[in-house]
Amino acid sequence: MQHHEHSQVTVAPTNEPVTLDEAKTHLRVTHSNDDAYIYALITAAREWVEDYTGRSMIEQTRTYLLDSFPSGDDFIVLPRSPIKSVTSVVYVDTAGANQTWSSANYIADTTSDPGGVYLAYGASWPDTRSQRHAVTITYVAGYTIVPQRLKQAMLLIIGELYARRELSIIGATVSEVPFAVQALLTPFRLVYL
Repeated sequence: MQHHEHSQVTVAPTNEPVTLDEAKTHLRVTHSNDDAYIYALITAAREWVEDYTGRSMIEQTRTYLLDSFPSGDDFIVLPRSPIKSVTSVVYVDTAGANQTWSSANYIADTTSDPGGVYLAYGASWPDTRSQRHAVTITYVAGYTIVPQRLKQAMLLIIGELYARRELSIIGATVSEVPFAVQALLTPFRLVYL
């Protein structure tokens, strides 16, 4: 069976790492006519930085879906570090029933970069039914204090998008991303091995 994995936000951030006032100051905008548009640019810039770096900039709940637990490996890397906590590990057992795996069996690694889940001493991964997305790991990721370099990269992206509304770097290749943004973000890019 082909192996599938998927990560998604299930509870979106309740705020943004850059405030509307910070963005407007950066843009030198004093009127409120474009507030909704600027706020949308803030969200778009955060999402772009998250995609580019592989990190969660601000606290969000995510789920990571796997077809099975890893074979011969005691660690599962969770996308979008930094990992703050693991809420639950649920799997479909061989009989087809959902089981919540006891947190005594695993340890949330919130210090490694990227973080994840590893087996507790003496534990082993449970058997799962052979089906797509048989394992669901729910966790919280995001910075407590967002690094200033990430915020500055967001402001540069917001400035580009606001100044040239027809220009979109969302989805751009690395060579198309402004050098200043690359310089700020490159040290934060995660490489998942």
